[in-house]
Amino acid sequence: MPASEIKRNKAGQFVKGQSGNPTGGNTQKTAQALRKQLAENLDSIIATVNAQALAGCTQSQKMILDRVIPTMRPSSNIAIKSFTPESVSEALTSGSVDVDQANKLFQTLLSAQQYQQNERLEQMLLDVSERLKRLESGV
Repeated sequence: MPASEIKRNKAGQFVKGQSGNPTGGNTQKTAQALRKQLAENLDSIIATVNAQALAGCTQSQKMILDRVIPTMRPSSNIAIKSFTPESVSEALTSGSVDVDQANKLFQTLLSAQQYQQNERLEQMLLDVSERLKRLESGV
């Protein structure tokens, strides 16, 4: 149907009952035809991508690696034996945590370590203060 025959209202919208796709392109049939064509040529497509990867094409290499070795997606439940830098490193190496999670765990460990250090320093200051009071009072 030529564009001049498509009926629209004053707002430019299609008139009720008038198709916005008068040629009626069927995307399912097109997709099925493409899948069939790919299936018929699959061996040569794989050989071509493999040859390109071996020749140094990084996109082909990435495509093959993504299909053969999918990206590991760590679970949201982090299973770590003990909360130490070594255990976080081990979890990162094994793939049970990703880099962002490991970074957050290391930051948490550092914060906890600083907190403990501050607690110890505060206790030491209190001890020194008590000793000074005892010395000043002569006890």
